[in-house]
Amino acid sequence: MKSYIITVEVSLLLALLGIFGCTSKSYEVEDIRVDSEKIGTNNNSGIKQEIVEHNLEIKEETVNPKPIVHIYSIQIGAFLDMKNAQEFINKLKKILSYDIGYQFIDEYYKVRTGKIDNKDQASAELSKIKNLGYKDAFLIEVTK
Repeated sequence: MKSYIITVEVSLLLALLGIFGCTSKSYEVEDIRVDSEKIGTNNNSGIKQEIVEHNLEIKEETVNPKPIVHIYSIQIGAFLDMKNAQEFINKLKKILSYDIGYQFIDEYYKVRTGKIDNKDQASAELSKIKNLGYKDAFLIEVTK
């Protein structure tokens, strides 16, 4: 005698949560209650059918994203040779009152100021640097 059981499996639940869980909200399963009810038996064919019903309560909550932090820097020059970048930094340190360094990005040694937390302050510093003759200097925004 063969028995066939038709059930709604937890994998279906996970698939549904996966489909509906792609929003910016999170879902938490608070309670799972399983009620089984025998629908009927066909004694002639030896096939038994059973449906399992899943009742789920799903708690929905909004996820608060982390605030976006803006940090600024001013790029004053870019050099292919590290020695030239270092000489430029030494020259700038004599006339500027904040940190100057370089980052090696895309085959260039990019000479930049240290991090500045305020856009207005960064813009003011950029104006000072341009007034010193570094007309190609520009503001870099780093979002964290």
